[in-house]
Amino acid sequence: MGMGRFPFLLAFILGPTLAFGIIPNVIFAVLNDYGGATNIIWGPVFGAGFWLAELAFWAPGPNGSLDIIKIAGLLWAFLLIPLVLFFASNWLWWTLGERGRKIALTLVLASFLAVVPVRVFEILALHGIILPDWALYINSVY
Repeated sequence: MGMGRFPFLLAFILGPTLAFGIIPNVIFAVLNDYGGATNIIWGPVFGAGFWLAELAFWAPGPNGSLDIIKIAGLLWAFLLIPLVLFFASNWLWWTLGERGRKIALTLVLASFLAVVPVRVFEILALHGIILPDWALYINSVY
């Protein structure tokens, strides 16, 4: 007997939501590396909201625009992305057969292992490669 629909959807929605920054930071804290950590796949997906909000709302003037960027980034990360993941995983559930679901679940679970210290993204930024990572925005902008 295969996996039920609810655990499948939960893995696709809750998994990335925890894997983009929360779980990597706990792991690195246990390893006594307090510089922070991020997931190189999910960090940019969840962090892109800050980058897009900054492009849309940043204007010279009072710091009020920082509040808009923060709110838009949080709505992106904790509302929009989970909704997209819900609809995508629901579509996968109804489209794929049992074997396809196992492959999709294996791929999403494997993506949780792509964890690096935040300093990797900071080094890339120093060399002109800017990724819209959640941890970079949390650590540097706010």
